[in-house]
Amino acid sequence: MKVIRKNSIITKIFAITSALLLISTLLIYVIIVFIMPVYYTSYKKDTINKGLNQLVDQLKSVPLNDSLGVIQDFAVKNNVDIQVTDFQKESFASIKNSNVIFGPYKSEEKTPNKSNTNTAVTTIAENNNLTSFSIKKEVKFKNDSSTYYLCLSASLQPVSEASKVLLKLLPYILICIFFIAMIGAVLYAKIISKPLIEINKIAKEMVNMNFALKCKVGSKDEIGELAQSLNVLTVNLEKSMNDLKESNKKLKSDIDREREIEGRRREFLATISHELKTPITVLKGQLEGMIYNVGIYKDREKYLKHSLQVVDNMGELVIEFLNICKMESMNFMKNSIDLQDICLNKMVNNCIQNISFMAEQKNIKLISNIEDNVIAQVNGKLIYKAFSNIIGNAITHSPNNSVVKVNLKKVDSTIIFEVKNSDVRIEEKEILKIFDAFYRVDKSRSRKTGGSGLGLYIVKMVFELHNIKYKIENTDDGVKFNAIFTTYNI
Repeated sequence: MKVIRKNSIITKIFAITSALLLISTLLIYVIIVFIMPVYYTSYKKDTINKGLNQLVDQLKSVPLNDSLGVIQDFAVKNNVDIQVTDFQKESFASIKNSNVIFGPYKSEEKTPNKSNTNTAVTTIAENNNLTSFSIKKEVKFKNDSSTYYLCLSASLQPVSEASKVLLKLLPYILICIFFIAMIGAVLYAKIISKPLIEINKIAKEMVNMNFALKCKVGSKDEIGELAQSLNVLTVNLEKSMNDLKESNKKLKSDIDREREIEGRRREFLATISHELKTPITVLKGQLEGMIYNVGIYKDREKYLKHSLQVVDNMGELVIEFLNICKMESMNFMKNSIDLQDICLNKMVNNCIQNISFMAEQKNIKLISNIEDNVIAQVNGKLIYKAFSNIIGNAITHSPNNSVVKVNLKKVDSTIIFEVKNSDVRIEEKEILKIFDAFYRVDKSRSRKTGGSGLGLYIVKMVFELHNIKYKIENTDDGVKFNAIFTTYNI
């Protein structure tokens, strides 16, 4: 059973409604019992007196013998008793209970003096208990010089008795009023408060971030408008909360990504320091040896060239570092990348042409199968760098007299770029690390055979920046690099 709180809206509406019903009903009862008899008496007197005056004027044009019908109609219409008296002849006609009676007249009123017979007489007598009243008026008839009197008597007994009965019925009436007021107040309170309680329930659910419930709009009044407004607020608030969640999720993702990049940057800087430390140490030793003419370093011409080569290698390494830092920034802010429709088949052909001298030095056969009109939306400079690194890496790690194949083709809505080199195999555990920065498959870690270790790391960054899927895998006759472009990658 639901418990109704003391300060709930149902309680307030019930209290106010029941009080109004009780007060208004009691007020109506008081008006009926005490005020209505007085008003009715005054109204009855005024109405009868006015009608009697009109009757007197009408009888002036009616003969005495025809007047009783007119008087009888007036008595029936107004529910009164009328006596017609002629004091000179001491005879009368009485109309009582709509019946006409002839007989001797015995008046309780004093007989007017003969000297006053030509003067109109109007007399009103009232009972002290307001149970009846009487009116006496002088009247004349047509073709009759005699003076007559209309004695009218009206009873107020029914109204007086009704007031007394109502007073005796007061306890029962109060009980009925009380129960009617209570039942009416309960029904009214439930009807009025039901939509408000429903709205309050929905509002509480909104506080708990539950936007699934909606108010049922069953009316077009202010409560219905409030329910409709709450439904609109629920939809807007749910949308705002979802947008906020998405923004927070994206912000969290960006923060996590920034932390990841920051961690990789610190690791990268540590690796850079290690990579630069060796050539700097070599360069410093060679320069000191030449300055002090120590041992083999007396041949300055030879070791100056060695030192220049070391400096050139360091310069290339620094340029690669800067490119990587730039791409890491782009990877964090992908919208900053400049994309254009690029003809990939021309780009791959240019890469092969520019790098073919490396294949010639190792007597490697470079075979290309490039389809025409292969276009994708990419950053030309970055993709060219990736293609050059992939093809160059394949040539660098292929033995002399081997074969390197480069393929570019369209398959449905995708573009597939493949580079295969024969007579080579990479251990599976090495494949998982091959795209890491400064990682070299060559265990000697020599730059002459293994490079700087940044080539495939740059490829990884470029392809991830373009959302391009890529992988390296062993095949039956060698190693294959595979990259899948869509027509528009971002």
